[in-house]
Amino acid sequence: MPKIIVTILGNVQGVFFRTYAKECADVLEITGWVKNEDDGTVKLEAQHFNEDILKDFIEKIQEGSSLSEIERVEVSWSEAEEEWEHFRILE
Repeated sequence: MPKIIVTILGNVQGVFFRTYAKECADVLEITGWVKNEDDGTVKLEAQHFNEDILKDFIEKIQEGSSLSEIERVEVSWSEAEEEWEHFRILE
């Protein structure tokens, strides 16, 4: 199963970005997690059987929440080593 590892740079903490990412993931039935990093970025890992669904998710992430300001989105692809059941916001 394809998996993406994404780092989002910009004004993405304290602007409901993680909630936005979870809402997008839930609509697309994507599993994984999203969390704030100490360096001010947001990181997420997501997986879905359909690579096109993950591409749609990346597009949504690049749009960002209404209050966020996305400077750059770094994406790497790999194969999932385990299958997750839900998309979670990590603290």
